[in-house]
Amino acid sequence: NCADARTNLEKAISMNPTNEVLHFSLGTVLENLGESDKAIDYYKEALRLNPDYFDANYNAGAYYFNKAVEKNGETLETTDQALLQELEGEVDALFKKSLGYLEKAHELDPRERSTLISLKQLYAYMNDMENFNRIKALLEN
Repeated sequence: NCADARTNLEKAISMNPTNEVLHFSLGTVLENLGESDKAIDYYKEALRLNPDYFDANYNAGAYYFNKAVEKNGETLETTDQALLQELEGEVDALFKKSLGYLEKAHELDPRERSTLISLKQLYAYMNDMENFNRIKALLEN
């Protein structure tokens, strides 16, 4: 179960704190436990230890992407223009954070479809049609 996995991974990290896979694994367990805001810290630590770790880049990008989508949902629930502007700024910032991680994941594995799909959505949101079309072409091949 996830609670046991969490305990075991925490122990393993205490004995081997420079193992990026352990940090990443604990992050995924935390996400499964509904603690995604803690999980991102472990993804970031995995990336500090190994910036070229595809899975940690992808999961960090997905974390910020999902946070942006969630925050974007809040924009649909308000008519307060000041709050709307603030929420839209937060959405933009989260999508931009996501983009850096997902672009790195794409660099590490240029054919991975989930990354390509997320990038295509991000580029569409950002109205970056050049990159949107580039990613779209990769998905079609």
